[in-house]
Amino acid sequence: MMRLTILFSVGALTALGGCAGNQETIKPDAFLAQYNLAHPSVTAVTYCSSHDCLERTDLSLNEREWSTISQTLETPVKTPAEERIALSKAVAFYEKIAAAKAGTSGDRARTGMNNNRQLDCIDESLNTTTLLLLLKDKGLIRYHSLAGTEGRGSSFDWPHFATSLKENQSGDIYILDSWFRDNGQPADVLPLAAWKDGWNPPGFK
Repeated sequence: MMRLTILFSVGALTALGGCAGNQETIKPDAFLAQYNLAHPSVTAVTYCSSHDCLERTDLSLNEREWSTISQTLETPVKTPAEERIALSKAVAFYEKIAAAKAGTSGDRARTGMNNNRQLDCIDESLNTTTLLLLLKDKGLIRYHSLAGTEGRGSSFDWPHFATSLKENQSGDIYILDSWFRDNGQPADVLPLAAWKDGWNPPGFK
């Protein structure tokens, strides 16, 4: 494992944030490319933290670690809804394993800009996108395609970003949002329309 800290330009976030609510969906590899991140493999993964992927930890997942992450999908699920739940749990396992290596196990829910060793919504979206690409490449996502990164809000209304999935049969779009939870908790799953409408977990202020 090797950690690399980069003072990366926040220009990409600024460009996104200015019209987050109206932006077109950003395809997974295009989203990674905006932050100079390559398409991942199990043995070459970049984990983002410290706001806008300012700090990047290069990881190699061993067989045991990958089995832990992918276990919820190794036994085929029977419905799209079950698959979304399984993917939410996979996000949790991935975060636990990656954070232990990156030193971000103390990441707390809903952290924002310039929080050292914390993850903002861009970090969370990049990491979730990375995981979904790994699972897709392994043939473990059957009922969905990867839609990309969605935005909501605006420069005047705290823009927020999260990763989305398209259900193959219905065409419905669902959000996987891990920003509202502490490290290692399952991502929230909900329809895109509800998320765009400003959904927050109960009790969120």
